[in-house]
This record gives sequence, structure tokens and C-alpha cells, in this order.
Amino acid sequence: MTPAAGSGGSTNADAATGQTQGLIRLAHDLLDNLHLAMSPSRVSRLVRRYEACVAPTGWTFLEFFSTACTLTRQQQHLMRRLVLADPARAAMLSYPDPTGETAARHVDDEKERSTTR
Repeated sequence: MTPAAGSGGSTNADAATGQTQGLIRLAHDLLDNLHLAMSPSRVSRLVRRYEACVAPTGWTFLEFFSTACTLTRQQQHLMRRLVLADPARAAMLSYPDPTGETAARHVDDEKERSTTR
């Protein structure tokens, strides 16, 4: 059932659009922080492809986006840190396997510590 005009209600389509726009903003923000250039249309296409085809397979947005952008390990690590350091960014992403994500972060952190010694 669609809410009446002006009723202030929202539909599932509205929520999906909001999530899509949030991921697009997040992607642009991450690219800016990594000093990488990508056209707005490509970012939008990647986000929409993720939502339609990739998310149902269990990949996180960060995994997909870093692969699609062919980021180096160092850039992937920085991107993950940027997201996790900001609760607003982190809230946008859901992790289907939080234990696995935590384990992967610990491995990445240990690798970084061992290379800086």
C-alpha cells in the first residue's frame, strides 16, 4: 500500500533509493579521501550493480568497491579505516560476516605492523 500524498509515510522504494544514494555519497567520499578520480556516472553504475547483483552473494560493499576500483592493499586498508573510524559511514554498511571482517582487520593490522618494524 502506497502512503497518501503528504502523509509523511515512506515506501520500500523510498528506503532503497535512500540506501542507494547513501552508498553513492559514501563511494564519492572514499574516492575523495583516497585522492582517486571516477566519474559520477561510473560510481552510480557500480553502486547499482552492487545492489542488484553482488550484495545478494554476500560480498560487502567495500570488498566489491575496492575490487572494482582495483585498489592496492594499502588503499584498501585506508578505505576500511576511513569507514570504521566514522560511525555514520560504518552504519551505512552491513557486514554479513562480522567475525570474518574482524579477523580480516586483525590480519591486515598485523601485516601493517610487521612491515613498519
